[in-house]
Amino acid sequence: MRLSNKGLPSLRLSLLTNLKVLLFFASILPGLSYADPFKDMVMQIHEKDALLRGEKLSIEAEREKLKPQTSIHLPELISSASTGRTIEGSDRQSSSNVNLTARAVIFNGGHDSLVREEAKVLHQKLDLESAKKDIDRKAMIAGDLLEIIGKHQSITERGRWLSSKRTILENTESRYKKGLLAGEEWLRVKLDFDNAQNQFEQAKLELDTLSKKYQIDSQAVSQLSWPWLKYVNQKTADSLSNLSQSSTSLETRIDEATVESSKISIQAERRRYVPEFALSAGLNRNFDEDRSPSDVKKSAVLSVNLPLFSRFQTESQIASLVKLQASQRSLAEYQLAEEKRRKESTLQDIKRLAQRLDSNNSISKLAGEVMEKSRGKFLQGKISANEFNLDESRYINLYDSWLKDIESIHKNFIEICKISGTDIFNCMDRIR
Repeated sequence: MRLSNKGLPSLRLSLLTNLKVLLFFASILPGLSYADPFKDMVMQIHEKDALLRGEKLSIEAEREKLKPQTSIHLPELISSASTGRTIEGSDRQSSSNVNLTARAVIFNGGHDSLVREEAKVLHQKLDLESAKKDIDRKAMIAGDLLEIIGKHQSITERGRWLSSKRTILENTESRYKKGLLAGEEWLRVKLDFDNAQNQFEQAKLELDTLSKKYQIDSQAVSQLSWPWLKYVNQKTADSLSNLSQSSTSLETRIDEATVESSKISIQAERRRYVPEFALSAGLNRNFDEDRSPSDVKKSAVLSVNLPLFSRFQTESQIASLVKLQASQRSLAEYQLAEEKRRKESTLQDIKRLAQRLDSNNSISKLAGEVMEKSRGKFLQGKISANEFNLDESRYINLYDSWLKDIESIHKNFIEICKISGTDIFNCMDRIR
């Protein structure tokens, strides 16, 4: 089908209209308007994490062990069958038996209810531990990726810097050979270049080692950037502070569940002094040698179990659980105080870094300008190689320091999210 020229203006108008609609939705749905390579990579690595998968399967195994305790109120139902032959000289007799038995506890002072309640608390604890492992592993992966970003950006800048130094070295060598520069000056420039080259190769090796840990290729590394750089400000620090104060860490909730479990265990153990009443019922049928069945025998038994003396097992178990609970309380209090200290220290560091990052960036840029001027002066023979090297070293050190500050504040963001018991990406989304 061919379009006439008359139809082209309306087609252009339609395309422009659709484009405006797309841009509108992109503006109100920022999460869909662009890809987030950092988040995507963290999630991909997290999903393939064999260590995390093994740890969570171990937790699942512990959950399975709790099923009998959560079902302790249900009666026990046992079915059995047997067949045998009795030989006495030349006399041989065969017999068979089928048996069905049910047993239910009528009263034991609430011991079973406490066992079930403890199992529920332990189940909740395992859920918290599973969630904590998820958050911790994701935070560790994100922290490693932040290091990769910092190292990559440092290497990129050092590469440009080395390229410039190589040009200076070649120019200096040419001037030295022409007798326009002292040999000591040329030697200083060469030694500085060799040292910078070694540092550059070492940084590349460290980046390569860290990237191979997660099997990230160089192209993927180059697509990563600081995920929350635009949130490096005092407002973000205040938002994270409010979030951490209104949230309870997973560590604290796990400790609370541990103490609660011990409390219930003590109560359940003390109920062992209470008599237990149980009802048992059974059906039994025997079969003769010719497999003829006998009448079904029915039975019902009400039993009473009264503990008198158990060689101090119950008393010893109660004493042990009481001391264990005291130990758990003490550790929980210590962990809570340590968590509070860590949170306050991290928030203070976030505020400190947020205040100085802008000024450090300006200082780094200023050092870069000074270095460029020094390069020109050195080429003109107005300053020595030592003076030029000082300006170069000052710039690259300030630049690396600025990158390290950015990496540190990002890791502090992650730390506060961990303390708040929140997934790092959900956490940062909440403060935007």
